[in-house]
Amino acid sequence: MLLCEPQVITPASVPVRGSFTLDVDVPRADVSVVHDQHFCINRPQGSGDYLFLHFQTAIQIRSAAGLNEAPAGSCMLYAPGFHQWYRGVNAGFRHHWCHFGGESAAAMVERFRIPVNTTLHLGGLDFVPSLISDMRREKLSSDPFASAARALLVGELLVNLSRRCQQPNSILLSPQQSEMREKFIALRQHMHNELRQRWSVTEMAERVHLSESRFATLFTNFFSVSPTEDLIRARIDKARLLLNNTTLAVKQVAEQCGFANLHYFSRLFHRRVGCAPREYQRRGAISINVEPSKFIA
Repeated sequence: MLLCEPQVITPASVPVRGSFTLDVDVPRADVSVVHDQHFCINRPQGSGDYLFLHFQTAIQIRSAAGLNEAPAGSCMLYAPGFHQWYRGVNAGFRHHWCHFGGESAAAMVERFRIPVNTTLHLGGLDFVPSLISDMRREKLSSDPFASAARALLVGELLVNLSRRCQQPNSILLSPQQSEMREKFIALRQHMHNELRQRWSVTEMAERVHLSESRFATLFTNFFSVSPTEDLIRARIDKARLLLNNTTLAVKQVAEQCGFANLHYFSRLFHRRVGCAPREYQRRGAISINVEPSKFIA
């Protein structure tokens, strides 16, 4: 049963599952490092810690599958003790990298389900250089919280990688497919930022130069939800936010969320959330029993 009554949440009432301490450190890290064609890393016993690599050029690299070539944009998380070997493909190479270890490191990698010793093709990873730059800066800092900051930065890196890895078949995507997924991610973000716009599947498909059927298939593969359902969920999420945090009339909320028909919005909101928009707004409630985007159909 879905409830609209507010419920007070105190720190003591929030369960914490799988928590771990911040016993993680970053001994070395750097960004945009360039090596010539004669440079080769060969550590048969590994480096004694985790090593994350993100390559901006094609690379020859050893993984659990053997020695292979990987395209620019590939990344790898070497586990402690695994044979580290990589070099450029008939040329030098450029990459970002960071070592991290500590008692909690293995638990973090396992918790976020990051594949180790596996070449990953996860598309654009624009967050990597900034996070590693911050790790490097915190390593040089004398601030008393610098070590905690480094641990949190490692956690943020792993969370972002995990999100990419959990996308269906992300490890198996070709560079072209990864590029296409980046276009879909950008389009989806734009759609969620412009919910007032009257989006149609035809218009979405035209934005990425695909047919409607091909677009719908790829969208569902990338995000595990159809484009129409994804748009509805985003609109209902925003409606809940506006109803709970503003004094806008229900009609105004519907319009801002892209619903032209107030009656349709009210019926859909009631079916998804469990009460009418006006009632939800009157009680000023966010039910802890219903997470955003996880409503009943």
